[in-house]
Amino acid sequence: MSGFVYMAGYMQHMYSQRNILGICSSIVVEEEQETKDETATLVPSSLSSSPSNSATTFNTTNIDTAWCLNATCHTKVPLCEPCQRRWLIIFTTGRTASTTLTWMLDALPGVRMAGENNDTLNKLWQMLNNVRYNFNFLMPHPSWKHFPVPHGAYACPVQSMMETINPAPSLQQDDSQTIVGFKTIRLIKGNEKLQHTEKLAAFLQESFPCARYVVNYRSNSTTQLKSQKKAFRGQLQQVDKVNERLRALTKLLGHEITYSMDMEEWTKNVTIINNLVSWLGFSNCEFRQIMSFNTPMGNPSFAELINETSMAQEGPNAHAFRPSFVDGSNCRYEPRV
Repeated sequence: MSGFVYMAGYMQHMYSQRNILGICSSIVVEEEQETKDETATLVPSSLSSSPSNSATTFNTTNIDTAWCLNATCHTKVPLCEPCQRRWLIIFTTGRTASTTLTWMLDALPGVRMAGENNDTLNKLWQMLNNVRYNFNFLMPHPSWKHFPVPHGAYACPVQSMMETINPAPSLQQDDSQTIVGFKTIRLIKGNEKLQHTEKLAAFLQESFPCARYVVNYRSNSTTQLKSQKKAFRGQLQQVDKVNERLRALTKLLGHEITYSMDMEEWTKNVTIINNLVSWLGFSNCEFRQIMSFNTPMGNPSFAELINETSMAQEGPNAHAFRPSFVDGSNCRYEPRV
């Protein structure tokens, strides 16, 4: 009984606070009421009343309403500003020419892509869930005591980690306007239930409120499995089930910010890639042909595209290869709202 009385008293204390923090979010999926209660947005008055933590100290503007179509940014969390970074994330499976797609997008001006990261994004999600849905953490005994975590603040460690493992080529350059991105082939395993995909979508929208997503799949799953067997030595994905979950994730995130592509089509038709580039908001950035990385398809070859000397000097994300654009001199990000 005493434990119940303590929890009731703690909840009363939380809901007695009237200073509701704004959040930076574009969440489309409605979470269950329990989840909303668990991630309460209330903070102690001692924090919100401090002049140094005033909302005017933080930027509350959506920096790019074309890129962040559905993001409403009221960043008052004194830990980070999640809407101030634009993201480009590729969800895909193994052996879908995703390396080629990643480095072609990396060639766009003001874009810095990264390759695989050993499923780091999924591990970050698990790490946050380890505390945010823990009963003791939510209704803490004095030994677990802490101030309520502002909703939206969980985006801070996620973005910080993904930026840390994909740094700018030079620490001296202003990187604030760069569109940062990465690809992941392991985020979805294929054996998850739809409810898991719904929670994943909510996590992504909270963690990356200013993001565009590219879903890259391969419709010929038979050929893909043969390629995986050869490349991964039997560690095969449940391709058909993963593709089903990718389609569900596309719908949950919204077609306004998610672009789906079939590897069987775009690797044979550069126009499809150029349509993606235009959808992202780039003008005069039409590729002449499909590049070729980690795959026998395409022309020219990997060796012809990558200058190993410049790679060693500039790093893998320094645009060491220069693809041929139809009008490269005028290639630029020029979104149309």
